[in-house]
Amino acid sequence: MVDRGSDSDYTPSPTVVVKVGEPKPPTKNKNTVKKLHQCPDCGKTFERLSRLKRHEPSHLRKSKHPCPDCNQSFGNLSVLKKHSATHKSTEKLTHQCQQCGKTFEKLSRLRRHQPIHQRRKRMDHPCPKCGKTFKKLSGLVLHERGHTGEKPFPCSQCGKSFADNRHRKVHEQAHQGKLERPHRCADCGICFPKPSELRRHQRAHTGEKPHRCPDCGKAYSRSETLKRHLLIHTGERPHLCADCGKSFIDLQQLKSHQRIHTGEKPFHCPVCGKGFSQRGNMRAHHRTHTGEKLHHCADCGASLSTSSSLKEHQLIHTGERPFQCLVCGKCFLHIWRLRKHQKTHTHTPD
Repeated sequence: MVDRGSDSDYTPSPTVVVKVGEPKPPTKNKNTVKKLHQCPDCGKTFERLSRLKRHEPSHLRKSKHPCPDCNQSFGNLSVLKKHSATHKSTEKLTHQCQQCGKTFEKLSRLRRHQPIHQRRKRMDHPCPKCGKTFKKLSGLVLHERGHTGEKPFPCSQCGKSFADNRHRKVHEQAHQGKLERPHRCADCGICFPKPSELRRHQRAHTGEKPHRCPDCGKAYSRSETLKRHLLIHTGERPHLCADCGKSFIDLQQLKSHQRIHTGEKPFHCPVCGKGFSQRGNMRAHHRTHTGEKLHHCADCGASLSTSSSLKEHQLIHTGERPFQCLVCGKCFLHIWRLRKHQKTHTHTPD
């Protein structure tokens, strides 16, 4: 026990009295204030009613200036005037070009525009056959040879003719050994100077015929062959033989036919030298030396040297006998068998 001394020496400490009052409200946080006053027009909220009341007339002002053309309203007259100018600008575009339909605000601008079509007319050379246009006359001339079959540029070495002189020059380089042939066929080993020529050649192996006639559905491996075929449906045969009167679809067919009359045989076999009037016949003959058989039957896998031989072979699978005797009605698989049979009708016994 601590001795504090006598009571007369004791002095009490001053007492601190704390007044307990009502608790202070928490400090307002602007981020937590609820915006209870909401605009019924746009949904915007306000902390004070007075601000909402100042905001509400803005909706009334917006509908004060309506546009007479599209019923859109604006709160500011100057904004309405700018908007109305967009309607007037479209009304001003009254000068229309009769060639392309384009409109202009001023007649002078239309007149400056019109010579464009006149220049285009001078540049365009339409094909009278199909309507295709060309910028240069030389392009049209070359294109028209595709319709007529005209090939005025013959090779000085083998006589093969070309529609384009550039193709003839490339071809002659092949004879001279100057033409590179980097694109080799994996099936037969023949090399070509262009990948497009290799792809076209490979169709002989695959049997692919991507060019189909829209009238009869017949398909071809080359677009040039399809173009000649289409003339069959139109009945057009403009090239007439002066010797016998027979007409042909294109000029190349006529020239090929005329060799029958002249006896010309410009295509010679490189192995035995035998001459032929048709290039295709020479190539088919040449395969008899090489043993090459490019055409394969899809049914049995048999290989044949010519496409005509393949077609004839396929008749075995279909059972078709297309050659019929007009006397007795008997049908035959081959034309030569029909001709042999017909002699039995014409033969008279002694």
